[in-house]
Parts: sequence; C-alpha cells; structure tokens
Amino acid sequence: MARILVAFALVVAFAPAPLPGYKMTVKLVVSGPRLASDLEITDRAAIAANVFDGNFMTTIADAPDPYWPRYRVAFHLNSRERGVFLGYAVLYAWNPLTGEGFVYLPGRGEADYRVNIGTIMRDGSLSPGLQPARDGYWHHATPEWSQALNARLPRP
Repeated sequence: MARILVAFALVVAFAPAPLPGYKMTVKLVVSGPRLASDLEITDRAAIAANVFDGNFMTTIADAPDPYWPRYRVAFHLNSRERGVFLGYAVLYAWNPLTGEGFVYLPGRGEADYRVNIGTIMRDGSLSPGLQPARDGYWHHATPEWSQALNARLPRP
C-alpha cells in the first residue's frame, strides 16, 4: 500500500500542469493604433470572455464613431486536440468619455471571418430562427469586458 501511495504522489508531483478549461480563452492578443507592439492580456477579467458563450458582447449596436481607434482582439483558446491556438478575432472600439465598448464580428469575405467560422458560426445559417445573424455587425461589449480591455489600451 505504501508503494502505491508513493507512486501516486510521484505521478501527481511530476505531471504537467493542465491547461485551463477546455476551449476556454487563455489569452487575448490586441493589436492596433498607438501600440508599440501587440498586447498579450491574460488577466482573469479579460480572458473570462468565452467565444462559445459570447459573454463579451450583448445586443447589436450602431457603428461607433469612426474616429475612435479600432483594435483587433485575437482570442487564443486551448483544446485537447490543438493545444493553444488562435480561435477567434474581433474588432474592438471604445468611447473614451463613457468607457463603453463595441465589438465587430467580421462578416463573410472580411479578415478573420474564416478563422472565426472555423471555431463557431454566428451568422444564423446553421440555425435559422434560433440564432440571429451576428457576423458583419457591431455589438455592445459587456461593461466588465470593456473595463478590462480599456484599462490596457491607450486613451484615444
């Protein structure tokens, strides 16, 4: 019995640390204007955004002011099959006066659309009547996610 416990302790001690939850966001990589280099964001509030839940955005919005900088936010996910990979990408803009954020999901033929549909489709084509079209539209970002991103971005 003692040998079994020692063997178990050794396995646990030397086993590689598991990646965070299956197909969860492990980091965001943000690129855009006034950034000297890409930002890698791993703080909990920012990576709580899950592309499958869509919990980083809410309802469709009018396009934000075109003078506000647009940032590409790339979601890096993990999976058992692929390890950490680029799974999704959106554009993000925010109102410097209110802090409100806006998310644009690329539509057909736009940059990152193919990356996104390789992970999840939001254009409604697979579930007519159940899922409204979301690709190719701006959406309101959740206040929590906006706050997490805005804290890392340069003021417009």
